[in-house]
Amino acid sequence: MEGLGELGFWLAVGITLAAWILSSGQKEREKERQKQETLRALLTAEGKSTTEIVAYMRERDAAEQKREADVQAAMNKAKRKLLAIFAAVVAGIVSFLVSVRALNGAGDQTQSWPFALVLLGPFAVGALIAFLVYVLIRSKKNVPPPGA
Repeated sequence: MEGLGELGFWLAVGITLAAWILSSGQKEREKERQKQETLRALLTAEGKSTTEIVAYMRERDAAEQKREADVQAAMNKAKRKLLAIFAAVVAGIVSFLVSVRALNGAGDQTQSWPFALVLLGPFAVGALIAFLVYVLIRSKKNVPPPGA
């Protein structure tokens, strides 16, 4: 029975993934269909010239591209923040493990400078990594948007 539970779990995961892929595809198709329908309605409308319709479509496409660019910029910002958090966590774990290893391996010479170097080295490296990630994130914020 244990194998059937695992099989059921992975089938549920696969079905969920397939449903997500299909729904996103249908959303894209519906979006394109609405765009074509709007264009068809504008072209068949009386009293509007083709240049007005083309100008309207360009404005709408530009607004849509701006929205997509804003979403992409927000995703990039979130990725950089997650990278900074991940780097800090990894540096903290490495510092802790090296310190524990140094304390377990130290005998009577816990007062020597090599012990202090081994104990404080990972903390210094972690601080350096955190500082570099912070500088990279700050420099990305000050970059003007494309076309500015």
